[in-house]
Amino acid sequence: MRRLTMLVLVIIVQSPAGAVAATGRPDLTLLGDGKLEVAAKDDDEKTVLYLPLLNKGAAAVTPEVTLDFPKSPDVRPESQNATPIKGGDAARIGVTLVGVDDLSKKAEGVIVVRGGAEPIARELTITPPLDPLLPWPQFIVIAAAAAALLLAVGIREGARRKGLLSRPYYPAWLSRSR
Repeated sequence: MRRLTMLVLVIIVQSPAGAVAATGRPDLTLLGDGKLEVAAKDDDEKTVLYLPLLNKGAAAVTPEVTLDFPKSPDVRPESQNATPIKGGDAARIGVTLVGVDDLSKKAEGVIVVRGGAEPIARELTITPPLDPLLPWPQFIVIAAAAAALLLAVGIREGARRKGLLSRPYYPAWLSRSR
């Protein structure tokens, strides 16, 4: 009887369901393959990263996200919508990243999702926002107005040089009225 109990215990611990029973946490999976990428938006110090997660276990789990950016310590998660994911369900959690507006080049690091039986780690690349040298919409309007003004002045000057702006010459027979 004792051997049977030990055998059952070994089978439970080594089975996938036993992994959940041994750790007390369900299996959490980050859907998709490869590196995660997010692009920061212009003039916005916050960027939202969405992570699709699948809870393969039967119990609900609340994921917790941490970041590790060794070359960009200012990038950090501000908040996340930590809603529990029911057993067998998939959910998309949003993680608000702060400090992305200070980036001057791509930042590469690791994102870690905890809450399941094992932590999930993926590479994450954040592309900084574009930082134009000129405010292009205002520049285009001012440049178009200046070009129109220069064109008008050029046409007037050309007409003046050719004598087209002086009083027109009318023949005598045309200037008499009937």
